[in-house]
Amino acid sequence: MIHRWLGEQIPTIDFIQVGTVKKYNVFAAMLFIAIGIYVIQYSNRFDDYINETPGPGFWPRMLGVLLIVVSSLLLLTTLFSKKEVAAHLLDFKSKGLQQVVKLFGVIVLFGMGLNYVGFILSSLIFVVLVMWVMGVRSPLKLTITSLSITTSIYVIFAVALGLIIPKGTLFY
Repeated sequence: MIHRWLGEQIPTIDFIQVGTVKKYNVFAAMLFIAIGIYVIQYSNRFDDYINETPGPGFWPRMLGVLLIVVSSLLLLTTLFSKKEVAAHLLDFKSKGLQQVVKLFGVIVLFGMGLNYVGFILSSLIFVVLVMWVMGVRSPLKLTITSLSITTSIYVIFAVALGLIIPKGTLFY
């Protein structure tokens, strides 16, 4: 789409051209490598093992390493690939891409919420927001699903396995 502004044609960012997809892949890979490094650094605050079982720092660290490995593969594949990355245009206005961006934002909010309001409240809000983004609007479904998922996770990890869940800094 092209708009006229002061007599000039200025393209809007509705589509990504094939050649620029590589730039976005490189940017995404670098961003997720940085996030992986942050996750590893943050998880160093927690014990790897407690009583010879994986502690609260073990799995976040493993996921951070996995994120770095997968992002590095994306980066290397993108940099050394001689093929075009895409044969079509990417529509930024498509519903699917907008949902992905919204869900990424919800995940970031969930991660930040764990530090401030703790697991239970963050999880209740997280499930509702994910379902909302995916198109569920029924208050009954939102409530029942959010409560049942959060309760199930709490019972499995906190009660049955005896793991400590984040309580948040605002309430403790």
